[in-house]
Amino acid sequence: MKTGRRVIAILFFILGSISSGYSQRVAIKTNTLGWLTASPNIEGEFVLSSISR
Repeated sequence: MKTGRRVIAILFFILGSISSGYSQRVAIKTNTLGWLTASPNIEGEFVLSSISR
């Protein structure tokens, strides 16, 4: 079980680093709770316009 916790901690760190560095252009969203229940889900968001509101 310690290996699983370590993998989850590393995953949170990596995803947090990626999304905070490029949050204005690209966003990666995951459903980690769903992954723990064996129903993975991932989505991506991209900027389509250069106009910011």
